[in-house]
Amino acid sequence: MSRPLVIGCILLAACAGDASVAPADDRAASSITLAPVAPTLRVGASTPMVATIRDRAGNVLRVPVRWTTSSPFIASVSADGMVTAFSPGQTWLHARAGAVSDSTAITVEPDSDDARRVVRVVLDDTSSDWSEGEQRQLMASPRNAAGQILEGLAITWRSTDTLVAQVDVSGRVTALRVGQARIVASVQGVEASTALRVTADFAHDLLISVPRMGAESALLRFDLQRMDLRAVHSTPAVLLSDLYVMQAVASPDGFRVAYVCMNPMMGDAALCMADRDGGNRRLIAYQFGNQLLAPTWSPDGLYIAFEHRGHHGRATPTTRIGIVRADGQEFRTLGLDLPGAQHAPAWSPILSDGTTRLVFAHDADGLGASMSLWTMTPTGNDLRRLTTGAEGVDTEPTWSPDGRHVAFQRSASAAYGSLWIVDVATGAERLLYRALPTVQRSPSWSPDGKLIAFLSATPVAGLAPAWAVQTIWADGTRVARRTNGQPIAFAPSWQRMRP
Repeated sequence: MSRPLVIGCILLAACAGDASVAPADDRAASSITLAPVAPTLRVGASTPMVATIRDRAGNVLRVPVRWTTSSPFIASVSADGMVTAFSPGQTWLHARAGAVSDSTAITVEPDSDDARRVVRVVLDDTSSDWSEGEQRQLMASPRNAAGQILEGLAITWRSTDTLVAQVDVSGRVTALRVGQARIVASVQGVEASTALRVTADFAHDLLISVPRMGAESALLRFDLQRMDLRAVHSTPAVLLSDLYVMQAVASPDGFRVAYVCMNPMMGDAALCMADRDGGNRRLIAYQFGNQLLAPTWSPDGLYIAFEHRGHHGRATPTTRIGIVRADGQEFRTLGLDLPGAQHAPAWSPILSDGTTRLVFAHDADGLGASMSLWTMTPTGNDLRRLTTGAEGVDTEPTWSPDGRHVAFQRSASAAYGSLWIVDVATGAERLLYRALPTVQRSPSWSPDGKLIAFLSATPVAGLAPAWAVQTIWADGTRVARRTNGQPIAFAPSWQRMRP
């Protein structure tokens, strides 16, 4: 028997001289088998394939074979049956001789380096519609060229607009405010992203006071603006633009706005009112040489409580709580059985017993060194201490819509200007928000109970702070910046949208 040919023959049939092999017409071919069966190759490797053709009698025939693969970009085959692997995956190798054919799978694996090389990243959630405040956990799957998931690799997350949406190191996404952003996952420099479109449905707008810039700034002119939190990059509507328009607060039904107006010649602060669109401005209360500040509405919209700074029959001025009807009648100052001064009143909603109460900041020595929160009836009776003031200066209270909690600002030597919440029934306190070195102040609880708006700024030595309006959920999460750079002068408040 003659010596076999080298591999270049590919053993399509036995070489000449082998008694079991006979040249034949391919029409005599009855079967064809391939070897090896279902080989596995690494990227860049090659292997010869053998096709054995037989006639009906079982004799091996030497006839031409046509070779093909179903995915040449994964593996190709030459005319003599040499298979070469190009990229990870699986393809089928086909061999045909005359009317007979056979096929076998070819599996291509990454080489040792490619097996851990990321070629794409797949996100499990690519939905685009989000609601403000919504939170979801995203998962990213890094994959190699074979499509296999690679475990144990570091994934870096980022948001293209952190004012709209934020993502933490684990891929948990929080939609903060209306707008658009992309969440990007990156592994070994390979990225995948999903687009977010955040919408919101609020029943209330924000009222903010913005000082005029330029030549008019010397006159301390302010714009009272109404901000629609449902709109993306909307320009706030200007309701009032006047000298010393400060501390505006809308009536419970949203149809009127009470605010502090000032006589620039005399320096006296009075209470004024306008309709919801800024028209029909009128004076509500004024006392010569006094300051009437920080108005707050009764829940029925009939009365306004305020901070009344004046002498009150004393040689030195002090601050008391005053009340006036919304039509300007029945002006009175409450004489409380407390030493010192009272500041920043806030009127409660109708409580579970059908009554209402006022919460205010009590300055025991009149110097502002220690202030605590107290509540009382609108007639100044039934005084109840709410906070001790031992932890710092407690001021600027605001009621929750259900009347069960009060949010307030606390300033202390270790943390100036953090936000706290106290349970009215139990006195239990919890920290709402602290973000050193920024200062937080002027909290205002939204009528639906979901959000608390407040002012925030980072102190800069020698410069007036540039306050920005932010909101936080009442559970202390999801802080969102609502103003983009414009300085804010006074506390934000809420106004019911037009029915």
